[in-house]
Amino acid sequence: MKASETTILNLLRSVRQFYIPVYQRPYSWRLAQCRQLWQDIVRVGSQSESGHFVGSVVTVSEGLGTATAPAPLVVIDGQQRLTTVMLLLEALSRHLPPEYNTVAQFAPAKIRYYFLRHEPESGDARYKLLPSKTDKETFCALMDQAPMPGTPSEQMLANFDFFQESLEACEDVSVIIEGLHRLLVVDIALNSREDNPQRIFESLNSTGLDLSQADLIRNFLLMGLPAPQQQMLYQGYWWPMEALFGQKAYQERFDLFMRDYLTLHHPAGSIPVMRDIYTTFKDMMAQTNAESVVKSIHRTAVNYGKLALGQEPHPALREVFNNVAELVRVAYPFLLAVYADYEEDLLQPDDVLTIARMVESYVFRRAICGIAPNSLDKTFATFMREKGFDKTRYVESVKAVFLLHSAQRRFPSDAEFREAFMTRHIYKARLASYCLTKLEQHLGKKEPADVTQCTVEHIMPQTLSDAWKRELGTDWERIYETWLHTVGNLTLTGYNSTYSNELFGVKRDMSDGFRQSLLHLNRPLQDVVQWDETAIKARAASLADIALQVWPMPTLDEDRLQSYRQVRKTSNYTLEDHPHVCGGPMSELFTQLREHILALGSDVHEEYLKLYIAYKAVTNFVDIVPQKSKLRLSLNMPFEQLDDPRGMGKDITGLGRWGNGNVEIALADAADIPYVMGLIRQSLILQMEE
Repeated sequence: MKASETTILNLLRSVRQFYIPVYQRPYSWRLAQCRQLWQDIVRVGSQSESGHFVGSVVTVSEGLGTATAPAPLVVIDGQQRLTTVMLLLEALSRHLPPEYNTVAQFAPAKIRYYFLRHEPESGDARYKLLPSKTDKETFCALMDQAPMPGTPSEQMLANFDFFQESLEACEDVSVIIEGLHRLLVVDIALNSREDNPQRIFESLNSTGLDLSQADLIRNFLLMGLPAPQQQMLYQGYWWPMEALFGQKAYQERFDLFMRDYLTLHHPAGSIPVMRDIYTTFKDMMAQTNAESVVKSIHRTAVNYGKLALGQEPHPALREVFNNVAELVRVAYPFLLAVYADYEEDLLQPDDVLTIARMVESYVFRRAICGIAPNSLDKTFATFMREKGFDKTRYVESVKAVFLLHSAQRRFPSDAEFREAFMTRHIYKARLASYCLTKLEQHLGKKEPADVTQCTVEHIMPQTLSDAWKRELGTDWERIYETWLHTVGNLTLTGYNSTYSNELFGVKRDMSDGFRQSLLHLNRPLQDVVQWDETAIKARAASLADIALQVWPMPTLDEDRLQSYRQVRKTSNYTLEDHPHVCGGPMSELFTQLREHILALGSDVHEEYLKLYIAYKAVTNFVDIVPQKSKLRLSLNMPFEQLDDPRGMGKDITGLGRWGNGNVEIALADAADIPYVMGLIRQSLILQMEE
């Protein structure tokens, strides 16, 4: 490795071509970074400072080249600042008059000749910088002052426009030229035979935006491959993924997709933390062929586009996927697995539709019933690993798994859902638009009305006039607080501003009022005389009955459901297989502890295994190993996350022990049970929140 300090202009002048490899992220500097660079240039150009350091440019030579045609330099780090400075130089070449000669080499033609292009060359060789596919067409069009491609790089164009506007507003362009001459970089040239470009790439942080997890993953997969294989995998698989997402969604959502991909492929359904996606990926995929992994990611990304980006061609599936996307995104690992099976012809479109609608109903019912969403991600991540799930009876077993969930993971019953639906403040919970739209679509199956331009209307308005208070009666304050944001008092309309805070009779009878509304939701309002608590409750009850049809609970014959219950209890071991707690010295202690653990919730169940007794919600949260003089407990949680003031927990990370988890506790005295239950509860809570 050789390193030397130079100016960025000298670097551009001396190098034949910088080449951005396919594994690098697209150009991603935003206006904030460009504005900061402009301010630095103005400052250093107008003061007596000798220079301003803007970072390093790390390169490795691609091939040997010749004396007259040096090999291109592959940019490992520095793409953002190189590209940005060249955008500014191109804007400057357009801004200066052709005859400008105040500063040597800064006539427009000389800027292009020395810093931007190799004029004698043709094709790709004529550009000083050759970006990767995402940005190449836009960058080259700018350098050639040619028309833009059909889908240009939005960020590159925005930054170029910023520099043009800044130059137009600049009173003394010589300050900018002087500032450009004083931009310093460290030029680091790697030796591919002695240095590890990938390790160096990972350790560097570019000035401005940090690398995304997806950037690091792309680098990890492609960087070490021969150039032809890099090009093949990028052109055939990675670039189509970028195009599938689009520029904005790729920047905002690709990391989220990679988390879903890793969750889908994790043997235990573990969900990586966003900041650890790259680390998790390396751990999972280190021994896997890079080409097969890229193809797998591409295959899953295509399905993700159908689920989450509105690209599903089947109309009914597209509609339900859009509904799920509006409600919840943590269901994607499960739905991606379902869709993959659909592509393998294990399912028909109606089967996928049924399963997706169950997901939609499950999530919406839970939201209406106010059940905390903490366990949802784990529920869907491990859904296909639950005992009883059977791909030979696919849809039926999905129903069974949903129906057998209890406590915090339960599928709310019709009675629970109906009662909550009538009284839940759905407007505050941001469920109103989705809920009312679904109700309208159900009511208007034969005569669908266009609701795309409608907004949520409070029939009893959010601001009550004195006339409204009189209409509601002496108890108006309680009625207002209780019913304002509930479904009974909400509807859809395209005339929200017109209705304003008018009395109900005015809203009903005015031009374009409820009597004239084309929405099925509003037809019953035509015959209501007075809008009071009785009317609100009656409408809420009517809509609740419809809601039971829109968001149904899965049904399964009780005998069939019982067969799944039996499957969940697959262990052939019983309490008798553990003599220390079955009539032995630890019997009473175990009985007390067991009762406390099972009382944590109806979702907690017990399983007797050969060497220990497991207690599970989503999976094991505490295991008990009966011993002659104590109960040895294993908590399934990281030791460092345990809040244990008395220090009863022991760190067994990496040690071989019966049971699951990194925390071991020895319990020998019933007096310690309340404290130990506090530790056990931490393991359960952590599991439900992961």
